[in-house]
Amino acid sequence: MLPLPTVAARYSGHSDVRKCLNIQVLRGIAAIMVVCFHAIIYYFSVPEYHTMPDWAYYGAAGVDLFFVISGFVMVHVTQHRFGSLASQLDFLHGRITRIYPPYWVATLPVIVACLLFSNGINLTLNSKTLFTSFFLFPTGGFPLLRVGWSLIHEIYFYVVFSFFLLGKRESLGKKLLFWALLILGAAVYLPASWRQIPLVNLIFNPFTLEFIAGCFLGLLAWPKNLKYGPLLMVGGFILLMGGTLLMPEKAPVTGDWRPLFLGVPAFLIASGALAMEHNAQILSWSLLQRLGDASFQIYLWHNTVVSAISRYSLRFAMPNSLRCLLTIVCGVTVGYLAHLYIEKPLLRLTRNWHMKRPLPPA
Repeated sequence: MLPLPTVAARYSGHSDVRKCLNIQVLRGIAAIMVVCFHAIIYYFSVPEYHTMPDWAYYGAAGVDLFFVISGFVMVHVTQHRFGSLASQLDFLHGRITRIYPPYWVATLPVIVACLLFSNGINLTLNSKTLFTSFFLFPTGGFPLLRVGWSLIHEIYFYVVFSFFLLGKRESLGKKLLFWALLILGAAVYLPASWRQIPLVNLIFNPFTLEFIAGCFLGLLAWPKNLKYGPLLMVGGFILLMGGTLLMPEKAPVTGDWRPLFLGVPAFLIASGALAMEHNAQILSWSLLQRLGDASFQIYLWHNTVVSAISRYSLRFAMPNSLRCLLTIVCGVTVGYLAHLYIEKPLLRLTRNWHMKRPLPPA
């Protein structure tokens, strides 16, 4: 893979990688899409509306874009970290400390809300839900922090990908292709009753194809002087709307056809952004880059904020469109503040602990 003309960043406390600025912009866009989707849900939940129109599901595709980006980033940041058990353990440490501590903190308000407002919250709080939610185990339902459903897929992808780091990078493409074919084969031949088993459903879930597609973006040898990047990006977003309108199953979690209708456009969008970056066409939208840096925290916190503000803003007389806008602004703002004052300190803490360990061989 050709080097990207971007600024340097750090990964796992010691390994030099490159931060792809266009990808950061896409992360910011994906985060805003998901926030808007959940805000629109509450917009259409007031009595004068009954069902959401198909176009309102557009923002849910931000998750598909996140999945494709995650696959690319994992290949990108590990390009020199293949071939040893230490590389695998180093990768898992970096992913676990990146995901779990901020996720646990973001789950705490939901637990408090369950304890204080048990009659007004449709959640079951017991030892089993606490355990499975905190460790993101597949149960066939949502964790306490509902957006954590996507993190279950992320964690599964990280675990499987970590075993690829034991081998050579040159064989990664073949392993990814075999993984994709295994999932496609299961979609055809796996008995429907087996899909009812949460762990089996996770292992063979078509969502994993979006991560794998992103991995192939990381392996792609980009030619120089690419001119079609903007076309790919714009076309991808247009196709994303088409996929939103045409997808037969609108449920954002259970639709087996979602990787085709939403994942393929997300792949084109990410491809366009990377093509532009290799052609030194940087999307210099500093606000979206900053929101991209905070995208994980925005994703973790926004739905809790949107739900609370939407619920209590009904007590005040205001246009429903203003209520929707207020929930979007507050959801993004709280997520960004969580990035500054929760995520960053936690990352510094885990990184400092990591630096005290012996460095694994390159």
